[in-house]
Amino acid sequence: MSLPVTVVTVAFGNPEVIKKWGQEWSGAGAACLISDNGNLLPGDLNKEVAVLPFQGNTGFGRGINRAVQKADTPVVLITNPDTLPGNPYSLESLLHFHSEGSLTGGITVDASGREVHSTGVWPTSDWVRSQVFRHAESLWHRNTTNWLQGSLIMVHRDDFLKLNGFSSNYPLYFEDVDICARAHRKGMSINFSGNSRFIH
Repeated sequence: MSLPVTVVTVAFGNPEVIKKWGQEWSGAGAACLISDNGNLLPGDLNKEVAVLPFQGNTGFGRGINRAVQKADTPVVLITNPDTLPGNPYSLESLLHFHSEGSLTGGITVDASGREVHSTGVWPTSDWVRSQVFRHAESLWHRNTTNWLQGSLIMVHRDDFLKLNGFSSNYPLYFEDVDICARAHRKGMSINFSGNSRFIH
């Protein structure tokens, strides 16, 4: 079954991780598109996975922006290369929950099945200062989803492009909080599906 969604990621690092990503998502019925940020070889992937060739390690956000621009489905799912569907219905479930004009996430768990919190409340300046000088407390709060982690964000392609994608000011970390804040200011909703489960 083919779904009207392209799953995108940025490839850098262990080629076995990237290979598994391609197998799992193409097996779930999605188009798959990878932005190569380094050392990805053609033989690492099955034929269902498209690759944008290496143009330098430009960081996660820029790599994702490049992939979304090239996607040819109305919806994209932004993932990390180690984010996988939790079961055969995860992607379809999230797609049915998602709506235009929103950014949508779902439950993420580790390999043992323990939930990994992938949402949070807006960070404050005091929280940022605490990150510098000591280990800050988690931004996760039950039933509050101000932002979604970049390891799993579903969005309509046109909405992502209207937001101008991820900011180049964040090569790694906080580009997800930033795009959710900009989406919020434009009246878009940040949604979380408690029935869609993924591994990260």
